[in-house]
Amino acid sequence: MKKNNYILIVFVAFLGGCFDMPKDVVAPSWDANLKLPLTNYSYTLLDAIKDDSALIYSKNPENYGLIYYNKTDSLEKIKLGREVSVDQFSFATSEQLGEIKINDIPPIVMEIRVEDWTDNVKSGMYLVFPENTSVVLSPFASNNQFSEVIVNEGYMDINIKNNLPVDLELRGMLIRNAVTQSTIIEKYIDDIVYVSANGEVNLPFNIAGKTITDSLEYYGIFHTDGSNGVLCQIPYVAGTEIKASLRDLSLESVLAPIPDQDPIIISDAVEFDDSNKILNAVIDEGSFNVSIRNDFSTEINVQLIVDQLINSSGQQYSVSRNIPAKSNVVISESSLKNWQLKFNSLSNSVNYTANARILNSNGKDVRINISDNVTINGSFSRIVLGSIEGQIKPTRVVFPEKRIHSNFDKLNEKIDFSQLNFSDNSDIYINLTSDAAVDIIFNGNLVISNGNLSQNKSINLNNILINTNNSTKISLKDYGLLNILNSFSGDLPTDFILTGNALVNPYYRSDIVIPNKNLITPSITYDIPFEFNISGGNITDTLDIDIDSKDDIDKLKSIELVLELKNTIPAEVSFYSEIIGQYGNVLFTIPLNSSESNRISVPAPTYSSENVTPGTSRQSIILTEQNADDFISSSKMVVHFQFQTKGATAGELAKFKISDFIQLKMSGNLTYRVNEDD
Repeated sequence: MKKNNYILIVFVAFLGGCFDMPKDVVAPSWDANLKLPLTNYSYTLLDAIKDDSALIYSKNPENYGLIYYNKTDSLEKIKLGREVSVDQFSFATSEQLGEIKINDIPPIVMEIRVEDWTDNVKSGMYLVFPENTSVVLSPFASNNQFSEVIVNEGYMDINIKNNLPVDLELRGMLIRNAVTQSTIIEKYIDDIVYVSANGEVNLPFNIAGKTITDSLEYYGIFHTDGSNGVLCQIPYVAGTEIKASLRDLSLESVLAPIPDQDPIIISDAVEFDDSNKILNAVIDEGSFNVSIRNDFSTEINVQLIVDQLINSSGQQYSVSRNIPAKSNVVISESSLKNWQLKFNSLSNSVNYTANARILNSNGKDVRINISDNVTINGSFSRIVLGSIEGQIKPTRVVFPEKRIHSNFDKLNEKIDFSQLNFSDNSDIYINLTSDAAVDIIFNGNLVISNGNLSQNKSINLNNILINTNNSTKISLKDYGLLNILNSFSGDLPTDFILTGNALVNPYYRSDIVIPNKNLITPSITYDIPFEFNISGGNITDTLDIDIDSKDDIDKLKSIELVLELKNTIPAEVSFYSEIIGQYGNVLFTIPLNSSESNRISVPAPTYSSENVTPGTSRQSIILTEQNADDFISSSKMVVHFQFQTKGATAGELAKFKISDFIQLKMSGNLTYRVNEDD
């Protein structure tokens, strides 16, 4: 031992004295290994459905966790269009005044003095009254109440009062218009009127058809036999008073200052339909015009009332207009929208009343003829009804296309498939909810589409009765829904398009109520369990690659990627991924050069009575040189899972539950060269 120590000391001394180090020394180097966790990705079906309220899961112990697509989508309401309406109707009527009123006419008086027709007899004298005969022409005083009246019926009473102490004979008597000389009353010369001394007589005359002006005159012969030699006292106011009084007049025409006249009332009913009867209705569109013609030579006021027409303020329609003489006024309501028709009982006619009044002329002469009239012409356009209470004839309503876009497109974004076969527990319902108290027979066509026109499917829905204020639920299973759903490939159906018509009140009931044009609220309810077999199903997701120490790794030689996959989804899964560079380009695939036949397979889980054993797969992939460098510098990885249920070709169904998942763990064993001076 001592000998060996001695040799070692000598050898070291020799090296120190005899050996020169080279100028360029190569430091020693070696390969180092670094193990990094890269991702731990877990895709559960609960994660897939948690943000979608339409995806729910069963809480029934027998199928606990089974996922359902359960959602109701409402379509736009089916409403009346312009189908229920009242056809255009019109009315025309004319009414005359009926009776002309004028101010009270006092008696028209005329005084014929004794001096006017006798010789040598004067008022206040005391004498023997001599026999006298004389023609008398004398005007009546003006009446001041009219300028002219034409009498249809009536009387003029003539009162003759003799203020003389002798008998008086009126031989012939004519009362006429002073200007025109037209005769009003007449007694012939041999038709003598006897008036005793200081006496009076009354003579009635029918003056029908006569024209009377405010300037009348008397023409006739006065005769007296005198006092037969007896002295008599002549009164200080001596003469004869003739008084004309008009009574019981029915006038054909007047020219006079006129007071208010009795109104001209026009009242009538106009029928608008013989098949629709209304209790209450709200008008959706329509208009009416009323033309009123005033044929009088003076202003009139007309009030028009339509009894059952209620305006948008809730008031019975009433309008008043002053209409100038010999003119026409048009009253127009251009829009009756939101007006109402209200009746006390079912009716198909409206009542209207026009009240026309000739206004006081305020002392001015006005010409009024009994033949003058007020004429009314009214017309209603077609009245389209909205809300209706009453009875309408059976009416077919063709409704525009109703389209709903379902949430299936969200599933289409997450999953792609070549063939998907649903279970016969799947159903889609068409719900037809009546918004009205009326029976409806529905006929429609439902087109189901996934956006590929060549795959569109159509279902005819014929003669479906919706009872008043009720709902009808149509199961599309009865129309071959399962075959339709299973016929789609690539994408699930996303669009449901409903067209058709509704026959309203097919049984002609008289107690229907349709509010605000609303007939039917259609909706679609999807009730589809995730219980199917699938072929060629794909799920794609994007993961971030985060290698914290990538900037410190140099001279990378290789990476061993270790992939561990675990699957409890009831399907066989194949996996590949794409490594994405910082510019979004695909750098390479894992496995390298992936193809349909070169993917990582993960078997379906196995089931026992109590447990589910996940299918697992572990793969090791070596990346060298450029692929290794690319992987280190990459930012994302797109993972693709393709799955196929075990019975995809045999018709067996798999049940997808919220507890099902696919898990991917990936770690990397990095080998790189380390130098001593690093």
